Amino acid sequence: MQLEIINKERLREEFFLNTFKKIVFKDNLTNRDRFLFKEWVKNYNPNLIFFEHYRKKEILFEIVKSVKSNELVINENIRWLYASKIDYLIYNFYFYKVMEYSGTNTKGDKVHGLSLYKSLSIFTDRKQAPYNPKDKKDWQNNYWTGGRKEYVNHVIGYDFGMDFDSDNILDSYSDAKKVFDFLNKFNIRFRINTSGSKGFHIVIPYEEFSDLIGKFNLDKTVKACKGLMIDLVKHLKLKKVDHHIYSPTRYLKLPYSIDARNNRVILPLSDKDFLDFKNNSEKYMDINYCKLNNLGFRGEFINKPHNPNGFKELIEYLDKNIK
Repeated sequence: MQLEIINKERLREEFFLNTFKKIVFKDNLTNRDRFLFKEWVKNYNPNLIFFEHYRKKEILFEIVKSVKSNELVINENIRWLYASKIDYLIYNFYFYKVMEYSGTNTKGDKVHGLSLYKSLSIFTDRKQAPYNPKDKKDWQNNYWTGGRKEYVNHVIGYDFGMDFDSDNILDSYSDAKKVFDFLNKFNIRFRINTSGSKGFHIVIPYEEFSDLIGKFNLDKTVKACKGLMIDLVKHLKLKKVDHHIYSPTRYLKLPYSIDARNNRVILPLSDKDFLDFKNNSEKYMDINYCKLNNLGFRGEFINKPHNPNGFKELIEYLDKNIK
């Protein structure tokens, strides 16, 4: 039986919303599915490293777990997306050509595929932006960037994120190690990820310092995070951390996603991994280290219990020791 040849866009739609889902959920594939896959590869030249990574349900599940109610951002300029279910994530892959894009990112780097990010702001009852470009532009003006900025009313928390970056990853490691040791001194709950290139991201969840904020206010919380970062820079003599990043709309790379610049995974590191990183950096930068059998043992905040008292003790210590 000859398989129907369809136009390219219908091919993409059928492949992602039918065949790709079957691949992810390990359903049986038909001859039609195999045909669609071959035509998709031939017509769109996708990044097959992306495909092999994102075809794994376990990977997509960890990404969805990480995003939670935060905002999914694609390529730094496609914003306000949902990814609270694997189906939603796959639809975003389809609509924004996450695996197929070839060109430059917003900073002018050559990429094959699009990188994913996660907002520091935590939302509740947030509206989904329209997918139609014109409708989305109108929605953005009314909801996000216009005078109303209604999105502020839906933010219920803001994680404290730190971005360590330099031309040499060992310089980034040196600064991140200082913060790593300092946070562990107070038994503070945090996660540390590779950034995909030459840096690290450390994130402390909002719940660890929410008592110090009191009634939540987004601007107040952002200013508190910026002030704490400045204190850490002074006290620990940090040189490779960006302390100018803090804003209500800030985001960082999404754990378990792929950096489109180099096909490296944004990998959550255990304490053991991080301490070993200096000796085996290539091991932890290699996409093959992100194995399915250890994903559940990594998670967002690996083996670190909720401990808001530790954060209070850290603040008190800084207040006493910063001149």
